[in-house]
Amino acid sequence: MRYEALVLALSVTLCGTSPWHHRGQEVAFPRADPCPPADHIVPCDCWEDESVPGAASMRCENVASAEVLDTVFLQDFPNPNLMSFTVSRSSLGHLHRDIFHGKTFKNIRLTGGGVSSMDTGVLDNSRETLARLFVNDNHLKNFSLQDLHLFPHVDALYLSNNQLLSLDALVGMPEQTTLSAFFVGDNYITALHPDVFKSVPGISALRLENNRLTHLSPKVFYPLYRLETLSLYDNTILQLGTGDLWFSTPILRSLDLRNNGPGLTWEADVFRGVGFDTKVDLGNNRFHKLEYDVFGPLLRNVSTKYGFVNFVGNFLTCDCSVLWLVMDEGLQRHAYSATCKNFTYVDDLDQSTMMQECATGPMVMASDGDF
Repeated sequence: MRYEALVLALSVTLCGTSPWHHRGQEVAFPRADPCPPADHIVPCDCWEDESVPGAASMRCENVASAEVLDTVFLQDFPNPNLMSFTVSRSSLGHLHRDIFHGKTFKNIRLTGGGVSSMDTGVLDNSRETLARLFVNDNHLKNFSLQDLHLFPHVDALYLSNNQLLSLDALVGMPEQTTLSAFFVGDNYITALHPDVFKSVPGISALRLENNRLTHLSPKVFYPLYRLETLSLYDNTILQLGTGDLWFSTPILRSLDLRNNGPGLTWEADVFRGVGFDTKVDLGNNRFHKLEYDVFGPLLRNVSTKYGFVNFVGNFLTCDCSVLWLVMDEGLQRHAYSATCKNFTYVDDLDQSTMMQECATGPMVMASDGDF
């Protein structure tokens, strides 16, 4: 017994823990801290990420300049492969190419970090590790979208609330298929090149709201075969033409076109590929005509049980041009939100009265074809 106790005491003294098995399991040696000393990386905090033992995550707030961040990453990190890095409420300004000093990341959030510009290649060390990049709520006028294909695992890119003027850098880029969420709302984008999304066909959530779009190009969204949600609200689109909203995706869930116009006009055959469970929001566009060639096929494809079409805030001219809708009780279920200029709801219009009034004037009855 004395001999065993002596061996155990000597083991603890030399190794810091017992090498003996405890209930069939060997007691692990303490792992090295993956973070530098806390006082060396102020104003940042670092901790071991629970999802990957031995890997660190970092958060920084109120960083006064990029020079401060540069100093933080000059420190010796026992493990230079960080899981996540977050900066908020800061004033970073320009991020030079070597600011991270060889560190790699899986997730980066520079949200409200005061980033005004980024050198090309600033994230090159993370080409094989980066999965999510958030650079929203900053002051970027340009972003190296042309290099997105160099990051084969990125599935989320958030660039909302910056000062971006264009997405044309994506045109002609080698295909990057993993990008799923692409958020570029609240920027200054005025147009979309017809081929802009051909290089990123795997996008499922695309947000372009609150930009300065005045028009779309035919089939611009057609390459997005996995698209589920598309936000285009709060732009200044004045006209939508044939093919502008054609989709190849079979799973489109939401199409948000609110608050465009004023006086948004439509050509025939604008919509194709809108499914039975798609929620289509056309509210507050201040258009006045409800032509069958535009909206008839749309209403026939969208289920009143699983989807809907919202017309609130458009105030329609309820003449013979809406007779096709008044006469179809099935389609009228979609028209509960459609209002005439005199504030009468379209589904409250009297069918027999309208048929009698329109019988004496020119009227072309629409066919029942789908799209």
